[in-house]
Amino acid sequence: FPKPLVPVGNYPILEIIIRQLRALGFEKVTVLTGHLAELIMAYFGNGERWGIEISYIRETSPLNTAGALKLLTACEDHFLVMNGDILTTLNYRQLHEEHLRHGAAATVSVVARAERRRSCRPSSISRVRLVRCRAASALASASRVSLRFRVVFMVK
Repeated sequence: FPKPLVPVGNYPILEIIIRQLRALGFEKVTVLTGHLAELIMAYFGNGERWGIEISYIRETSPLNTAGALKLLTACEDHFLVMNGDILTTLNYRQLHEEHLRHGAAATVSVVARAERRRSCRPSSISRVRLVRCRAASALASASRVSLRFRVVFMVK
């Protein structure tokens, strides 16, 4: 069963995300699908039910978490990339506006939290520059802090 279709309350996770995006003024969504794509496509169709245009790109073989991004051939100058199975209260419109205001090549949303369990960390991150960190005092006061990617970012 695809995780984006797991219900949270009355709606599947991806429907909640689509409703959030539409409420914030987004008009188009491209869903990159893999295993059991037909279930997602059958549920969401063309998006008319939510007043948003939904198109699909389907993996023919597994490309890992972000591997499907290679299949994007045509997209807007600025676009939002995110997982379809993660809920957040992040205001996507505000993220988009901040991205445009700073003229950044990419804007990544991360959340800092005290680490309570051991987790995997990336072995290396290249060509990334921290431009600004909000709530720096909260970071300094935490005994051990890890940055958790919400996998939400804007790309220019």
